[in-house]
Amino acid sequence: MIALLSACAQVRSLPGGDKDSTPPVVLMAFPPNLSTQFNSKSITLVFNEYVQLNNINQELLVSPPLPHNPKVKVKKRTVIISLQDELMPNTTYMFNFGDGIIDVNENNKAKDLLYVFSTGDVIDSLSIRGQVRDVFADAVAKNFKVLLFENDTDIFAKKSLPLYFTKTKEDGSFVIPHLREGNFFMYALDDLNSNYKWDEGEAIGKQIETVTPSSNDSLLYQIQTSVPIPAKPILDYKTDSVGRFQFALIPEYHNVEIKSLNGIDVMRTTDGDTIITWLKGAPTNRLEPFSMMRNEAISDTIEVPFFDEAQKKNFPLSISSNKKVKAGSVVAINAKVFMTLNENISISATQDSLPVTAGISPAQAGNTFNLEMNLSPGKQYHIEIFPGTFSNAAGGTNDTLRADFITYKKEELGLLQFNVSGLTDGSHYFFSLSDKMNEVVFKKSNLENGIFQIPDLPAGEYSAKILEDDNQNERFDPMNIKSSKPSEVMHNFPGKVAVRSNWEVKLDWEVKLDWEVK
Repeated sequence: MIALLSACAQVRSLPGGDKDSTPPVVLMAFPPNLSTQFNSKSITLVFNEYVQLNNINQELLVSPPLPHNPKVKVKKRTVIISLQDELMPNTTYMFNFGDGIIDVNENNKAKDLLYVFSTGDVIDSLSIRGQVRDVFADAVAKNFKVLLFENDTDIFAKKSLPLYFTKTKEDGSFVIPHLREGNFFMYALDDLNSNYKWDEGEAIGKQIETVTPSSNDSLLYQIQTSVPIPAKPILDYKTDSVGRFQFALIPEYHNVEIKSLNGIDVMRTTDGDTIITWLKGAPTNRLEPFSMMRNEAISDTIEVPFFDEAQKKNFPLSISSNKKVKAGSVVAINAKVFMTLNENISISATQDSLPVTAGISPAQAGNTFNLEMNLSPGKQYHIEIFPGTFSNAAGGTNDTLRADFITYKKEELGLLQFNVSGLTDGSHYFFSLSDKMNEVVFKKSNLENGIFQIPDLPAGEYSAKILEDDNQNERFDPMNIKSSKPSEVMHNFPGKVAVRSNWEVKLDWEVKLDWEVK
């Protein structure tokens, strides 16, 4: 239990030369802690040593919250809290000072400092305890607010405040003491702007059933939190003068329909979470409006410049691969304009300075084509693609592309093996392995308990994740605000996943599906 204010304390002097590590202690409180029929406009705390305030406006938590923060001032060993609002009748109030009071000499923090009173005849004595987790990061959620409401939608209302709240500790655990009888809706919230409301971009979680305070300390609640899907689909976008529109979408919005409001044909490609569109045909030399439709409703409109002068200019090419690639992999040729492959392509290629055959084939309609070459292990490659190979609608052609890359030798690659256990039969799990740049290099659907291998991995560090993929869409689905559907759960492999050249790395992974709440 949280320690209550001490009624008395013995003050001792420290031996000369030793550092003071003793936190300040309350000697007296006026009115006394745990007072009933409280009707004072202020609270006075007297400490055993000189104290000072430490970010008190953020550290002091009052539950139930007051419309205005109390005014707090300090004078030597005394802290005075002045109340700015009328208190509700027959209500137990808690003032949790957090780390808001420290001593003057060594900045030692007053620990577990809680002041409690009731405006009625009794101090409420029931409590709720549990733990909050960030289920995307697979980590405890520290410093999250846990809030209790009488109505399910109050956390989204502008003027309502929670009846009770607290903050989670370093291990994600929480205790809300001194509660009255009743049933409450409980939320966990990463309240970034401290307004006790959910705002877009903040992580949130909800206890599905209402909670009932109890005198039983063994009753534990577990809340899963995540950042819900944004209301609008576009995260970021770029336009240029050739009728190109590139924007980042969260995966849940990838089914968005994109149209030209003037009836111009639109070409669309996807690169991860990035959507790239082009207006086809002859440029109109004006700003062309796009509409983005989702569920038959326009969610956004954006104007894109579409000018022929820009398209007449030569455009650069690039290749998607790193300087080092695996033999047998596909190297992509990209441009930032909508382009077509001409009949008479002009390309040359060498392998270890010797000429080899190379070609180009379509990959994604619009701006991506594949380099067709037989790549062997441990070789050096040089390619050149000359003007006239590609063209756009306005007659522009590509600049010369010169690119070099090498392929890994077989002995430079390693094998990774996982022995997975703890998964529930009949449930759906999705495995992914990402490199240090957070790029997914391997994925496996319908994962089951047992052994599987990932061959031909370049040496380096990786991260492995297993998603409880309930809807089998191979992506993490956060909490749905409208339906209150809880988040899916992600499990991160504990520790490093290090792959060594010409080596087999075998790892056991027992997935803990249930929380271990302390």
